[in-house]
Amino acid sequence: NLGLTYMSISSIVPGTFNNLTSLVGVYLQSNRLQNITSEQLAGLQGLKYLDLSYNQISYVPAGALYNLGGLVGLSFQGNMLVNISSDMFSEQHVLMYLDLSYNRISNIASGAFNSLSSLYSLALNGNSLSSISSDTVKGLGSISYLTLDSNKITSIASGTFSNQVYLASLSLNGNNLTSISYDTFKGLSRLSSLYLGNNRISSIAPGTFSSLTYLYTLDLHGNSLTSISSDTFQGLARLTYLNTSFNQFSNIAPGAFSNLTSLNSLDISMNNLSNISPLTFAGLSSLQYLFQWIDLSSNRLTTIEAGVFNSLSSLSSL
Repeated sequence: NLGLTYMSISSIVPGTFNNLTSLVGVYLQSNRLQNITSEQLAGLQGLKYLDLSYNQISYVPAGALYNLGGLVGLSFQGNMLVNISSDMFSEQHVLMYLDLSYNRISNIASGAFNSLSSLYSLALNGNSLSSISSDTVKGLGSISYLTLDSNKITSIASGTFSNQVYLASLSLNGNNLTSISYDTFKGLSRLSSLYLGNNRISSIAPGTFSSLTYLYTLDLHGNSLTSISSDTFQGLARLTYLNTSFNQFSNIAPGAFSNLTSLNSLDISMNNLSNISPLTFAGLSSLQYLFQWIDLSSNRLTTIEAGVFNSLSSLSSL
């Protein structure tokens, strides 16, 4: 491994690494590099890890990574990239970890990730993406972790994730989503964690989560939901953690949580609930932690009917 961090490096002389054919990792984070070329990286055919995070790179020319076909981990975190071209990663067939977070990416060319058939984790958080479609994630057949937090995403096209059958964690916190359609997450049969917090979601189509039969964690905090219907959480029999805090609920339909037979943690604090009935928590036999902050200034509770908690035999914290 070769560490060249925090050294104010602004350029790499072509041929610098020519005789370092045994290098496995090169770490160039926190310098002042503005570009990267194939000539600068010549001689690194055996490289497995390349860290270029926190430089000033705004553009990666075609072929810059051509000789680095053995890369397993690659980071461009904290640079100034705006576009991801269709041939930027054309030779990275065994790449498993790619970090493109905290750039200025607003456009990802169709098929940009086509060659990344081995990619396990992709971080795109902290960019300027406004939408996501199947073209965006095309080629990512092995992806397990996808992070898209803190972008400007307003929409997710139908069928976007239909080919990401191995995806286990999808994070979309801090975007501008206003609604979720019934087929948004179609195909994600192995998804275990879904984070949709701090968006502007005001509606969730019935059956949206019904195909997510392996989902364990669902985070919907900080949205604009005004109610929970009886079919909002349909099909989530394995769900153990649900966070719906900081929304605008005034009503929870009777039996809204009845399908959540594995749930053990529920947060519905900081809403506008005024009444809780015995049917509100019907079916939650496994519930252990109910994080309900009973505060009139935040939930406006005026009535808690008798027997509300009778069915919660496992409840240990209220």
